[in-house]
Amino acid sequence: MVLDATLEILRGIGQADEASYVIVGVLTLLAFAVMRAMLPVKGLSWVFAPALFWGGLAGIYACRMAGLFYSTEHSTNAAVGAMLGMIAALVVMMVLTCLCGAITARKPRPAIGADPRGRSARPVYRPSPRERASSP
Repeated sequence: MVLDATLEILRGIGQADEASYVIVGVLTLLAFAVMRAMLPVKGLSWVFAPALFWGGLAGIYACRMAGLFYSTEHSTNAAVGAMLGMIAALVVMMVLTCLCGAITARKPRPAIGADPRGRSARPVYRPSPRERASSP
C-alpha cells in the first residue's frame, strides 16, 4: 500500500512536462552558482544541487495536486511551485547538514604535554628590564 502510493507520487513527479524541467534546471543552476560562491565548503553545493532539483519538481507536483494556481499561465505556476519546493528542500538539507555535523563533531583533544589552561608547557624566558639594562 505505502509502496504503491510512493511509486505513484514519484511517477507523478517524474512525468512533469519539458517546461517544468527547464524551469527547475535553470533555477538549480542559478542556486548552484550562488552556493558555490557563498558556501565555505564548496563541495556542499554538489550535495545540495540534486536535492534542490528534485525539491523543485516536487514543489511543482505538490502545488498542482493541492490546486494552488497563481496565474493562468503554466510557466508562472511552475516557477512559483518550483521556488517553494526548492526553499523547502534547502531548509531540509540545511537541517540534515547541521545534524550530521553535530553527530560527527568531535571534541578536540589537547596535544601531548600541553597545559589544559591554554598556556605552553615550557615557560619562555624573558629577561626583566633591569637585566636588559645591565647587559652590554
